Amino acid sequence: MIKRLDRKNYARNEHIEHFTKYVDCSFNITMDIDITSIIRIKEKNAYKFYPMFIYKIAKAVNSIIEMKISKIDEDCIYYFDVVNPAYTVFNEKSKTFSSLWTEYNSDFSIFCKDYLSDVENRKPDEFLGKKEIVENVFSLSSLPWLEYRSFDLIIRNENYLSPIITFGKYFKDKDSYKIPVTVTANHRVLDGYHMHLFFTELSKEWDQA
Repeated sequence: MIKRLDRKNYARNEHIEHFTKYVDCSFNITMDIDITSIIRIKEKNAYKFYPMFIYKIAKAVNSIIEMKISKIDEDCIYYFDVVNPAYTVFNEKSKTFSSLWTEYNSDFSIFCKDYLSDVENRKPDEFLGKKEIVENVFSLSSLPWLEYRSFDLIIRNENYLSPIITFGKYFKDKDSYKIPVTVTANHRVLDGYHMHLFFTELSKEWDQA
C-alpha cells in the first residue's frame, strides 16, 4: 500500500528542494556491523546466514519511512508501508547472478520459508529469477568473497530514491564476528541521521526465537 505525506508539513521539505534543484547527489556509507548474535543463533539452529541477514536488513529498512519513499511531486511524498528485499543469488555455473525478491514478513520463520521457496523455484539462467514484478522493493546485494573497507556505487538515475544495500564477507574480530555493510542513498530523501537510525537498528542483537 502506498501512503503519502504533505510536503508543506514535512520537516525535510526544504532539504528535498535543495537536493533536487541545486545539489542532486547520492552518498555511500560503510560500517562494520557486529553480527555475533546472528552467527551464534545460526550455528545453534543450523540456519543459513544469507536469509538471516537479508531479513535483518529488511527489518531495519522497514523501520524508517524515508527508506521507503518511492516518489516525490510538488505536493506530496509517497512511500510504501512495507518494502520487500530484492537480493542477488549467484549462479556457480555461469558466474553471473539472478535478481530475486521475497515478501517481507516480521516473523523470521515465515520469511525464511518464503525465501527458501523463492530460491528453489527461481529461474537460475535469467537475470530476473521471479516472474512476478512488484514496485515495493529495495535493492540488496552481496560480495561474499571480500572483506572490504569501502564501496562506492554511483546512481545515475536521479529519480531512483530507494536505498541500495551491499554487504561483504563476514570475519572474526577477536571474540566477535563482523561484516561490512554499505548503504548507497539519494540525498534527496536520506541524511546522515537516517543512516544512524538504520545502522543502530541493524546492530541490535538477534531477537527472533
